[in-house]
Amino acid sequence: MSEDDRASADEANDAARLPFTEGDPAALQRLVLEHEGALRAFVGRQLPARLATKESISDLSQSIIGDVLPKVGDASFENLSAFRGWLYTVALNKIRERGRYWTAARRDQDRGATLHDIETG
Repeated sequence: MSEDDRASADEANDAARLPFTEGDPAALQRLVLEHEGALRAFVGRQLPARLATKESISDLSQSIIGDVLPKVGDASFENLSAFRGWLYTVALNKIRERGRYWTAARRDQDRGATLHDIETG
């Protein structure tokens, strides 16, 4: 299947699925759960190595799904691409949030350390 064929198939899929979900929070929740595998793959590609030592892809993905499921009923999407963009933006924000958390935790540890402790690691 060529790239053009895939794009056409995705557009047809967008048109077929989203009218069904409009105004139907349960359908949107199912859509989120259907994208769980793609979300995990996305998180895996976006997760910095330093953060991967602290947070698992699985845990982050579940946290993202937990964050979006209550909000998805209030959202409105023109097509499947818009939905994916929203989901992946939420995922990037979660990754950044966790990165800031671990950076702050490291900073807090360093505040109580002596200069020798910091220099020697």
